[in-house]
Amino acid sequence: MIRFQFVYDHRTEYSVKRMCKVLKLNRSSFYKWVNTREKRRLKMCSDALIGAKIKAAFDDEHGLYGSKRIAASLNSDRDFGPINHKKVARIMKSMGLQRLYQAAPMHHYQAQAWPPCHAGFARP
Repeated sequence: MIRFQFVYDHRTEYSVKRMCKVLKLNRSSFYKWVNTREKRRLKMCSDALIGAKIKAAFDDEHGLYGSKRIAASLNSDRDFGPINHKKVARIMKSMGLQRLYQAAPMHHYQAQAWPPCHAGFARP
C-alpha cells in the first residue's frame, strides 16, 4: 500500500501515531504490513520462479493448456513440489497468459420425464 510505504519512509521525521491518524490508517495494520514485508518479498520471488516454469510449460504446449493442465504437468514433475491450479491461474493471469482455444461446451440433456400414473399402475 502506498500510504503504508509513506508512513514507513517518514517514520523518523514524524511519529507513526500522528501520521496514521492523519492518513486514517490503523496503527496495527501498519505494523502488520511492516512485519510481513519479508514474507511478501519471498512470495514475489517464488511466484517469479513458478512463473518461469509455467511459461515454459505453456510454450511447450503451444498455448493449448489452461491452468488445470499446467498444474497437473508441473505436479507430475518430481523436482517441482505440489502446486494448486488456482495459484497457477493467478500467476498466469498476472503474466497475461491465456489458453488459445476454449473447450467445446458440454451438452447436458435432461432425462425423459415419465407422465404421471394413477395409483396401482406399474410403469413400463
